[in-house]
Amino acid sequence: ANVVDEEVVVDRNLVTSRQPQDIPAFIREGLKLLERTPAAAR
Repeated sequence: ANVVDEEVVVDRNLVTSRQPQDIPAFIREGLKLLERTPAAAR
């Protein structure tokens, strides 16, 4: 595993964050991921 000390990390279809304070950024990146994912793949 590669540990990255960033607010949010997106790795293909996985979005992670470090702590509860990062939730707004986590949600933003999650929505971006959903917007670019075809509906059939969800």
